[in-house]
Parts: sequence; C-alpha cells; structure tokens
Amino acid sequence: VAACFKVDPGVVWRIWRNIDKASVVRPVVNGDRITLYGESFKPLPARLAITPALAELAGLYIAEGHADHKITFSFGTHEPDLIRECCTLITETLGEPSTVNRHGSVTTVTVSHTLWAWIFRRWFGHEAPNKRMPSWLETLPFSSFKHVLRGWVKGDGGDHVGRVYGVTTSPMLGLQFLLGLGRAGLFPSLIRVSDKAGGNINGRAIVQRHPAYQLNIGAEALAELAPFLGATPTGKRSPWPLPAFDAREMRPPIRRILRHNYRGRV
Repeated sequence: VAACFKVDPGVVWRIWRNIDKASVVRPVVNGDRITLYGESFKPLPARLAITPALAELAGLYIAEGHADHKITFSFGTHEPDLIRECCTLITETLGEPSTVNRHGSVTTVTVSHTLWAWIFRRWFGHEAPNKRMPSWLETLPFSSFKHVLRGWVKGDGGDHVGRVYGVTTSPMLGLQFLLGLGRAGLFPSLIRVSDKAGGNINGRAIVQRHPAYQLNIGAEALAELAPFLGATPTGKRSPWPLPAFDAREMRPPIRRILRHNYRGRV
C-alpha cells in the first residue's frame, strides 16, 4: 500500500492501527481469563456476575454510551450527580478507572480499555439507532431488569405529569423494554414521536436522522415503580381499564371500536 501511494510505510501502519480497532480485535480465552491478541491490557475474568450495578450501568450505556476502541458516556454538564454515579458504577462493575473531561456543555466519562469496548459494542450496540439488550439482559427477573430500566430512564428519560418516560431511536430497544415490563404485568405505551431535528439541548443543536420512540410508564405501573425510579406519582389513573387475566389468557381493553355495540372478546 505504501509503495502504491508513494508514502512512508510508517504512515500506513499508523492509519491501519486506528481503523476501527474494535472490529478487528481477537479475544483469547485462557482458563478463567480473557484478553486480546497483541494487546497489553490486563486480562479480564471470563465470567462476569450479573449484579444490579452492572444492570444499571448497562442502562446508562444504552442511553448515553458508545464504544469504538474505548467506552465513552456523554452527559450534560448540568448532571454532576449522574456523572459521579456513572464513575462509581464503572469502578464497581468493571474494576477500571474512568476519565472525566468537559467539552463545553458536554461532559464525557471514558473507560480506555479496548476489550471492554469490544464487549460493550457487541452486547449493547454502538450508535443510538442500533442500541439493544442482549438476551441475557432482557430476560432477567424483573427484580434485576428494573435496574436496567432505571439506568436508561436516568440517561434518556424523565418524569413528567405523573408518568415516567424514556426515549430511544432504536425500535428494537423500545420493544424490548415494552416486553420486559409486560412480563412483569406492567403495561406502558410505546409511541413514535415527532422528529426533533432543529432544536437544541443545553445549547447543542439536535441533528436527528432517525424517528424516535417514547416509552411511557403511566400511573398504574408507576404506583409500583415510582419509589425505585425516583418519580412522584400524581394518583391519577388512566381512563382505560387494565387487561384482565385468568389462567389461560390475557384480555386487553380495546380503545377504538369501529363497529357499534361490540360485545365480543379479543
């Protein structure tokens, strides 16, 4: 390549080393440890305990993280408590140091470890429209799954008028949260919201090229989750009845009936 373009071979080598290292790494398992071929990073345990802290860190990454040759979480500078919590979760779950840098209205938390970046990228995706939960995470018991929800809502959601919501540009992720809550008998709504391109967040222009999906957790579900998510329920209930259950089936209410005097079940 160097001869073809008549450049110094050292330049070609440096470019090659920096082309998406996360996609060309070779993990090597040695007993109960795992490392990367040709890298000098300390090896990681081949097995990782699924703890509430790991579940919440996964939720934060799904909301605010991306990974190439390192893991980076991006927050607004007005979120110092969330930044400190992210650093604590990284230390507790990954056992790695994190670096905090401020860039104008954005503060980043970085984990400079190629192997962890490789793992996170394959577990949770990289860019926002491709974020997802791996099967081992979305099928956790609800006592652990709700920690993923809390981390995601802290990063990409909020509390408004008696409901908790989260927003994502990944339709797969929205459906995974919808199904995860449904398995626990909680029934949020998932809607496609309008394009917000052209606005700004803390002075940063919003450039959105993908539709966004908003998960709304209403009063019924919030009665159970409010203390855990840090929300304040208003006590208002949805005008729509909850689904009815028995041993064999679930009968959800029908909100729009086009034929009058409907008496059947769905």
